[in-house]
Amino acid sequence: GGGYDQGLLIAEALFGDGFRVIAPSRFGYLRTPIPSDASPAALADGDAALLDVLGLDRAIVVGTSAGAPPAMQLALRHPEKVGALVLLAPLGYAPGHTVQLDSTPGNRAVFKIVQAGSDFAYWSMLHVIPSTVIRFIGVPPEVLDNAGADDRRWASRVLTSILPLSMRVAGIQNDSSVRLVDAWPLERIAAPTLIVTSTDDLFHTQPAAEYAAAHIRGAKLIVYPTGGHLFIGHSADVRRAVDA
Repeated sequence: GGGYDQGLLIAEALFGDGFRVIAPSRFGYLRTPIPSDASPAALADGDAALLDVLGLDRAIVVGTSAGAPPAMQLALRHPEKVGALVLLAPLGYAPGHTVQLDSTPGNRAVFKIVQAGSDFAYWSMLHVIPSTVIRFIGVPPEVLDNAGADDRRWASRVLTSILPLSMRVAGIQNDSSVRLVDAWPLERIAAPTLIVTSTDDLFHTQPAAEYAAAHIRGAKLIVYPTGGHLFIGHSADVRRAVDA
């Protein structure tokens, strides 16, 4: 999802202390409408305009999952506004590879509910088959089974934050239908860049993260062997890396 509420939740869990967080809802999430051009470039231009309205010359730009493409576009299109770039479990380009979930029966079932925007059906799945939903969020269920209490609470908050699903379905459909990434000239990105991913991320973001790290000059890449799409068990590590 891409709601401002989820942005604040991610900031609380994965950023260090002492930051002012600006968390816009991306196109189609909560009350942000979908314009005729709903591309990552258009969203990046909108974010640049938001910084202008707020009177801010520069910001540290963080893109998580499907928020990574507009973050990269912001660094490409408005480099003067990007003091640093952080890409967490990024949806991105890699030759011959697509960032996507495996087409298992459980994932297909959850995606049908997501496409329908059914709040009650999604709420029911959270309570009846939570392991299927956590897999749909990109985390192997066994990783969560072995996690500590803090990480389990963090995962539960993320799962619950998808409600109201009905106010996010347009954004999810847009993310699913629009080609979000391509072989952009990432070598033009001049901002200090940190990229973090997990090998067992069920969205398979590691190849895209490695490609971005290889093409953004001086980028630092961190790959955790476990943790899935939510960095279960590595939240404190991510906070330290982002803070540094």
